Amino acid sequence: VAKNLYLIYVNCILLGKRAHGCEIKFTPPMVYVVFGGSTSANCRTTCNNTDGIGWESSFGGTGLIEGRSTLDVNLVKVNDWSTEPKCYTVYSDGTQDILALPITIYSPNGLNLSPPTLMADSEYHLLQCSVFDVAPVNRLVISWHKGDEMVYEQKFEGTDRRPVNKSVEATVDVVAEDNGKKVWCEAKLDLPAEQSPQPILNILYLSELPPPTFFKSDQIGVKRLCYVCAAKNFRLCRYHFKDIKKCF
Repeated sequence: VAKNLYLIYVNCILLGKRAHGCEIKFTPPMVYVVFGGSTSANCRTTCNNTDGIGWESSFGGTGLIEGRSTLDVNLVKVNDWSTEPKCYTVYSDGTQDILALPITIYSPNGLNLSPPTLMADSEYHLLQCSVFDVAPVNRLVISWHKGDEMVYEQKFEGTDRRPVNKSVEATVDVVAEDNGKKVWCEAKLDLPAEQSPQPILNILYLSELPPPTFFKSDQIGVKRLCYVCAAKNFRLCRYHFKDIKKCF
């Protein structure tokens, strides 16, 4: 009988539940916060036989609050990429539960695209698009487009929560029928729109036109760089912020 009870206890632990059947639940189940920003979450236990509940965090920890089975936390000015806020409960039978809140800290202000670089002068043009100081890398998506057609897309993997630099190269075939079409690079963080409070600027690069025009994007968390194809006499121009222009 003792052996059977032991197996039942081990099975409960492997399923992510305590032997008493209580669980910790978060609302929302995952939070997103810009680096240096603030967010909030709720923690609750599915059992009522609790002596108290609390949050461990260097950005708004509460300590143990007695007589509660649910508790909010306000995480203020989160500036640690590796932070892991934890909710813990103390039950009347003397047992404890603790669980880390799933949190994604991102850096949209660091989503800075460099102008595409023309790397070959032929019918096929190898273009490179670079992104600097972006986090988290596993939410980054960089894509190349020609007109309404997406010609290449790359998603990234990784567990590093700190900002990184990434580059994507794509070969774009420009033919006479493409005359006047835009060839453009887009970088975005794949995050819920409601979690990205700050609009990102689009940057428009057009050959044979004045220096870039900056304007607010309709899409949150997105940056773009564009060129216009002149397929009959193909030249790409790269603009710099100080009104310097290089043509290839």
